[in-house]
Amino acid sequence: MKNFIYLNDHKMYSLAAQHFAGLAESLVGVDQELEGTAQHLAELFKAEQRGVDKRYVQDYAYTLFEKHLIEVEKVLTLDREALDTREDILPEASRLSFVKVTGKAVFLDAQTMIDNLKRFNKIGEAITFVTNYGDLNRLHEEYRSLVEKVNQSSANKHMKQAKLKELERAYQNSTDIKELVKNSNLHADQNFIESVSLLLDYGYQDQFEIQLKGSQALFSSLLSQEYLRETQQQIVRRYAKLTDRSFTLFGVVTQNPHDKEDMSSESLNAKSIKEAVINLALQLSNVDTNFAGRSSGEITIDPIAVYTEL
Repeated sequence: MKNFIYLNDHKMYSLAAQHFAGLAESLVGVDQELEGTAQHLAELFKAEQRGVDKRYVQDYAYTLFEKHLIEVEKVLTLDREALDTREDILPEASRLSFVKVTGKAVFLDAQTMIDNLKRFNKIGEAITFVTNYGDLNRLHEEYRSLVEKVNQSSANKHMKQAKLKELERAYQNSTDIKELVKNSNLHADQNFIESVSLLLDYGYQDQFEIQLKGSQALFSSLLSQEYLRETQQQIVRRYAKLTDRSFTLFGVVTQNPHDKEDMSSESLNAKSIKEAVINLALQLSNVDTNFAGRSSGEITIDPIAVYTEL
């Protein structure tokens, strides 16, 4: 059984309609002689249109879709062991239409990371206050007690005022949250935080990425919120950013180092506005590469499904 956290049903039905002759016509009401998986998919799609529980229909349709593609040998299937030992992953991922990768996953939630970074100093102050709450209360009681003793003493007014100011300075210095935060490494320069936040927002925005990595290859995929079965925060809290359970990623290869051609981004001698724009785009692509460029051996996947096996 499959426990889906992501399923792009539109892409699944689109690819199925192109793969199975007559399926598209059947889906729009044209009578077609279908059999096997194509017939089952057509019936499931029509059941979905009649109001049968959408997720139930999609989950079963996907199971048939994946099984058929594996049977006709259009899928590169990699388990955790193969990710570490198989040496022909890059050329095979280029040769086959689909990949099915299983392994420990890493979830990268860019928006949460950016939001937390922007609030880093506030979060640091809150953590420091909570963890030092007992000591702060104790210092407050000691301060009140000392103030009371000074007020009850027989010293003259000026001596009392001087002593009270001294006590107040000592109390404020020992209970200054901002100073305590700096001493506990939970504070960063605000300008630095704003600059890093701007760069992250430019490079990653609200991306939610899954990665499955082995010693032979890294598979990465951006997950659209529209097809997530739960919110990004729920997924990360439920499975952790670095998961203990194995996840399966199924999809289409969109970028593969094996297919990469050496395309120079040298400056063009612009002879027209169009060439100048192309030159600018090439230069900006270098900036984008610093954020979204693939690492060595990284294969990018256009995802159809992400799930765990039960």
